[in-house]
Amino acid sequence: MALYDIIGSIQNTMSQITGIGSVHDFERWAISWQKFLQLYAWTDPNTNETTIRGWTLSRISTAEDRQTTASNLAHHEILCRGIMGLDDDSASEKTFQNLIEEIRLTFRPELYLTSNAYIESPVEVRTVEVRIVGDVLCHYAELVFRVAERNPRG
Repeated sequence: MALYDIIGSIQNTMSQITGIGSVHDFERWAISWQKFLQLYAWTDPNTNETTIRGWTLSRISTAEDRQTTASNLAHHEILCRGIMGLDDDSASEKTFQNLIEEIRLTFRPELYLTSNAYIESPVEVRTVEVRIVGDVLCHYAELVFRVAERNPRG
């Protein structure tokens, strides 16, 4: 499916960012707290400590315009949710904010994600806040990728 080619391209590019943590190509949830921790566990290669650090990608909307008699242009909004365990002693907010900036910088020059899809505008940082996830205080962010995809009609 073309949508998952687009999301997969974003996932692959994000996964190349140093220290990004796990990047999932769909929303990951678990009833079991232990299973949830496994989904988002990340081990710091410098300290060998394991913490929560991960991102999910999922479409939140699509609108489509008729462009020509042969094709339409779909406008997808892909929501990227990020969580990272908060550690005030190590100023973890700075690390989290830097990861967000790395994502923005990485995708700034990226135009084409697939042969038919391209990023329409720079990555939007919609939300950055602190949330409790299970029983862990975490940094939380929502980033939005706006992607246009040319689709043949008929």
